[in-house]
Amino acid sequence: MKLLNIKVVVPAILILIVAGVLIWHFSHRVEHLSFAQVDKLNTDNITNQIRSKLTGDVLDVKSASNGYITGAWVALKINPESNAWFEAESKKIFSSLFDIPGLDFVEISFIERPAPYKYGYGELFTALSTKDSFNNSKPLEDCGYFWSWNNGKPYYKGKDPFKKVEQPPLNQNEKKVYLTFDDGPFPLYSLLLADLIRHYGHATFFLVGKMLEVRPYVGKILQDWGIEIGYHSEDHYNFNKLDTAMAKDEITLETATFKAARLNLSDIKWFRPPGGDLNSEKEKLVEDLGLKVAWWNVNTADYRKETTREQIANSYLSGLKNGNVFLGHQGLLKTIQALEVVLPIMKSKGYAFESL
Repeated sequence: MKLLNIKVVVPAILILIVAGVLIWHFSHRVEHLSFAQVDKLNTDNITNQIRSKLTGDVLDVKSASNGYITGAWVALKINPESNAWFEAESKKIFSSLFDIPGLDFVEISFIERPAPYKYGYGELFTALSTKDSFNNSKPLEDCGYFWSWNNGKPYYKGKDPFKKVEQPPLNQNEKKVYLTFDDGPFPLYSLLLADLIRHYGHATFFLVGKMLEVRPYVGKILQDWGIEIGYHSEDHYNFNKLDTAMAKDEITLETATFKAARLNLSDIKWFRPPGGDLNSEKEKLVEDLGLKVAWWNVNTADYRKETTREQIANSYLSGLKNGNVFLGHQGLLKTIQALEVVLPIMKSKGYAFESL
């Protein structure tokens, strides 16, 4: 038997090792560069321009991009006024802010002064419009959505101001995964997340009733975009700490919220317990109300403060198996940024994204 020439084999092995190291390095650098590209979507300049244009008691300003559209949310503290005043003031703000280059949509919250603010609580009036819709609307009343709850009566009018996006066809084989997102709707981030996903497929958003009450138009937009909506309770209480009557109220009250938001109830079939806490007694209650319990098997842990967007991205990629259900959350920019990176990768591997 002829022996291999050691002088030839050793350099060949070294070349293979070096090549392997280079491939590993550049493959990881590609992922890093993807996040670098995400960072180029930084909207600090837009946020600063918005602040310079606003007057009065400004509570908060946020702006962000998902790579397709750039949006902003402004929150102003104010004393209660009439719906007509709020609507007129919203239009003034839209008119001023849509002069800012690169800004596609704006959401406005008027917060009762001096009440402490928490997402979903304290809003007197909310409004949403896109630059295209606002600039092209005749009459101006059709530029977007306006909502409030004054004198115990809902005031809700307008239409979806966003452009339609052609939905990608569903994959007919079994290579599919399910993206689910809890909580919300949050200002700005819920719509950015949903808009990103609708360019790739479908998902399921579990909404909190109290948060939907102050921006019901988001729920309607989600359904228009092919995003499935699910129950996440009216107040986000731990169901295992509620008695049966209170737990039932949490679902029936959210049903009323869905109706007030003009959602298609026949399409809402799933319930996800807040925090994933649901004993067998409460699970039977949910099923008796005609709903199915939605669990998950891949937790991205995006809700933890210490979880980075890179770790979130790795959770999606490492959990990429047929039929897996991913748990994420709506109110986090880092989740949107992670999905900007991983959705194209997941799609390139042949996976389809579907609602439950």
